[in-house]
Amino acid sequence: IKYGREKRTPSPNFDTNHSIRNSWCKKAMSSNDSILVKVLFFASAREAADNLSSLDLQVSTSCDTTQLRMILAKKYPRLAATVMDEESLTLALNEEYVLSGQILPLKAGDTVALIPPISGG
Repeated sequence: IKYGREKRTPSPNFDTNHSIRNSWCKKAMSSNDSILVKVLFFASAREAADNLSSLDLQVSTSCDTTQLRMILAKKYPRLAATVMDEESLTLALNEEYVLSGQILPLKAGDTVALIPPISGG
């Protein structure tokens, strides 16, 4: 799977507050180099994420949408295959769709929605 960057192997470590530290993001997580983003889970993504509707997630200031996918895949193994497949799950950053292959930086207070394919009749 190509994401427009070299393939990386995620290796997050969880601290006692369940914040995530990523080797590909800056490791230090003081208040100056970490941000809080809100992640919204819809439909099958919600089910795969232990039925959470939303999550406040602390990440490094250098994290982007592709790295967020990796963080969520590691945190929620049942969501991993879906969240890493840009054709299977769309992200919306602050109510704007993130195009396939597009990598956007995350900023403090951003809201990222995980939108799986919608089916119906």
